[in-house]
Amino acid sequence: MPETGEDADYAERAAAKSEVTKDAWEATIEDMFEMEEELEEQGWDVMAVAAGHTAPESPRAEPAGRFGLTYTIPDNFADEFREAFREDGFERYEVYRGEQEGTAFQVTALYDEETSTAILLAGAYELRHANPLVATAMKAGHMYSHVRLLDGTHLGSFRHEGYELFFPDADRRMNEVTEEMEKAMGLVDGEADPETVRQMSSQEPEPNVNARLGIDADPSPPEVEAGRAAAEARESEDDEGDVEDENA
Repeated sequence: MPETGEDADYAERAAAKSEVTKDAWEATIEDMFEMEEELEEQGWDVMAVAAGHTAPESPRAEPAGRFGLTYTIPDNFADEFREAFREDGFERYEVYRGEQEGTAFQVTALYDEETSTAILLAGAYELRHANPLVATAMKAGHMYSHVRLLDGTHLGSFRHEGYELFFPDADRRMNEVTEEMEKAMGLVDGEADPETVRQMSSQEPEPNVNARLGIDADPSPPEVEAGRAAAEARESEDDEGDVEDENA
């Protein structure tokens, strides 16, 4: 039965959103590989991986009150991560972040100065599931990144002395949430958004609900290969440009 009216409009919007998020994820992975090349040229040993699933998790969902962004990486990266990871290292970090269609796309760069090792984690998650974590990080004054495998094996955690790079709009988000909660309690006029109320009541989504659609823990999903190919193509163009400049 052909789609008509609102159903057709919704399908078109959903398809357009899916294409936008797919392109944003490929661009994120491309940026990660370019960063990897630049760091290697500077003498760093680099481990770079794109997570199949990234979850913003609050103490309610995590064991022993743990919170932070949890990255599920492909099994075939486990040994490389274990070799690069050092529990007391990686105090310096940078976050390269953007947003598209309600999804955050980011590369977290972690640096261990003592061993000249860098770990790059690319991930994406839906912002609507992040409010409990944002509130927890603001209260604690710091953040964590956790890395695990698909079967739940924990590979390592990183503590970050601050949350602002991960959630640059944290104050605004919490103010908006406060307004929604006040509406829900009848303290101010207006209709509360049910999803916001559910999030602020710390009702976590079902497992994997906040996984970005179309991204799984495949060792080499199409987005990763596309990002790597784009990065290599750009490097090749830069090399050709250098040769032309030398011959000019």
